Amino acid sequence: MSDTTISPDAAVEQLQALEQAIEDGQQVTPAELEAAHAAVKHANLFERGRRKRAERAAAKAAAKVREQAKADAAKLLGDGDTTTAILTAFDQARAAVENLVAAVEDHDAKVQQAVQVLAAGGVPEWFNAAAFADVVASVEHFDPNNHAIGSMGVPASSVVSNGVRHSSQDSDVWVRSLLGKIADDHDSYTLREASEGLRGWFGYAPTLLKDHLAAQAK
Repeated sequence: MSDTTISPDAAVEQLQALEQAIEDGQQVTPAELEAAHAAVKHANLFERGRRKRAERAAAKAAAKVREQAKADAAKLLGDGDTTTAILTAFDQARAAVENLVAAVEDHDAKVQQAVQVLAAGGVPEWFNAAAFADVVASVEHFDPNNHAIGSMGVPASSVVSNGVRHSSQDSDVWVRSLLGKIADDHDSYTLREASEGLRGWFGYAPTLLKDHLAAQAK
C-alpha cells in the first residue's frame, strides 16, 4: 500500500513500530521518525477527504433521487387541481340522485292521485284481494282489475289499474338502496355502514329495483 492510500491505523502502527525501535536501541533516523509522523497526518487527511467525498457523492445521489421522486409525483398529479374531477362527478351524481328522487316522487304522486280518483268515484278498495277472493266477490261494485289497495287501516298506497299494480316507491328507500348497491359493488364498509340499519338496500330494497338488477345480471 502506498503512502497516498495507507490507512490511518496502518500509519499509526508504523509510527509506533519506529518509536518502539528507538526505545529498543535500534537505529532510526530523525528523518524516518518525522516521515512516520507525516505519514500518520497524511493518512488521516486522506481518510477524512475520502469520507467527505463519499458523503458528497451520497448526498448528490440522494438529491437526484428526491428530484426524480418530485418529477414522478408531478407527472402523476399534473399542474392543475386534481379535485376538479371529483367535484364534477359529485355534481353529476347529485343531479342524478335528484332526478331519481324526482322520478320516484312523481310516480308516487300519480299513485296517490289515482287512489283519490278511485275513492271519489266510489270504486271500492281492498286489502290483498287475491287472499280473500271469496269475500271480495261479495263486495258490491268491486273490480279486481281496478281498485286501490289499503293495508289494515293504513291509507291506500297502491293501485291496481287495468290489472296492473302500481305501488308507492318512497324516494328515501330508493336513495338508500342506491348507496347500498354501490357499497356492494365496491365492497366498502363505510358505505355499507351508512346504509345498514336504514330502510334501503339491506333487507328492504324495492321489489321493482330487485327485479331490475336481476335482469341486468343476466
